[in-house]
Amino acid sequence: MLSLRNLIETGQIRTRTRTLGPIVDVVVHHEQGVVLAYLTRLGPQRPLEAVMLDAVLDHDGVQVTIHSPEDVLPLGKLPRLKLLSEHGQVVGRPWLDPQGRVAGTLEDLTFDEITGKVVYYSIRYLPQGPADERGTSTRRH
Repeated sequence: MLSLRNLIETGQIRTRTRTLGPIVDVVVHHEQGVVLAYLTRLGPQRPLEAVMLDAVLDHDGVQVTIHSPEDVLPLGKLPRLKLLSEHGQVVGRPWLDPQGRVAGTLEDLTFDEITGKVVYYSIRYLPQGPADERGTSTRRH
């Protein structure tokens, strides 16, 4: 299982011979509860690019190994993935209740590195009233 927060802090996209760039986020299909791709930036002025989960050869902790740099694809060539990624970063994103109101903030998520299936969401809930305190909760997907 992989923690998104750990990936963003230390994760790298690499081939077997060289490091290509840091993992800066993932694209999640929240309705399906699945991570679809890793997002990376291969240079300071470069746009975000994606590595689909099915292009990954190996995970070594937070190091994600792919066959070649050609497995890193511009988001512009992946319109559905680009649309899902336009909601912004996953960590820090508002968490909505069933009525569509902001209930808290997504702090982290844990997912299976092979299937992409999200196993846990860690959410910092907003206080509901003056007696309530902020709290972090982990929810199974």
